[in-house]
Amino acid sequence: MEMNSILHGWNLFADGVPQSLVAETAQLPSLEESTRDFTPGGGHMGFAVPLSAINAVEIGFNLVNRSPQLLSLFGLNAGQYRTYTLYENLVDEFTGDTTRRVVTAIGRLSSVESQEHKSPDLVGYQYRVRSIHTYTDVFDGRLINGFYFRTNRRIINGVDVTATRNGNLGI
Repeated sequence: MEMNSILHGWNLFADGVPQSLVAETAQLPSLEESTRDFTPGGGHMGFAVPLSAINAVEIGFNLVNRSPQLLSLFGLNAGQYRTYTLYENLVDEFTGDTTRRVVTAIGRLSSVESQEHKSPDLVGYQYRVRSIHTYTDVFDGRLINGFYFRTNRRIINGVDVTATRNGNLGI
């Protein structure tokens, strides 16, 4: 039977520092295939041609604090990237079995936006991580999605779907 999982707790690490006591929300990337719209000459219907690539991914999260340590990750020099990891505890609604999901993104903190100041309230920042060159999504120890910009690899459900193509290209 397919697991019907319920998110029952999560934790975010920014550059190895846990944010569990201040994390409010996290937004994982939308996975979207790169396509090019094409309508053949004389054709009456267009077609989204898959380009065998995915669009750039980004993650976002909101924290209810003003952490100088995290704010210092913004505006790094070129070539400097940091690791952002989200851990999820998933519970099967029928069996009670738990599964661990770990999503890791290596990228750059590219946007920091202050939430609206209200008093008294917990007011923090909204963060966006872009320029992600490595993205992995692991369920219970199994790599479901792995996107590696630097090595031109894409792993889907544990299979390197780019191996033949990269071999043909000498990569």
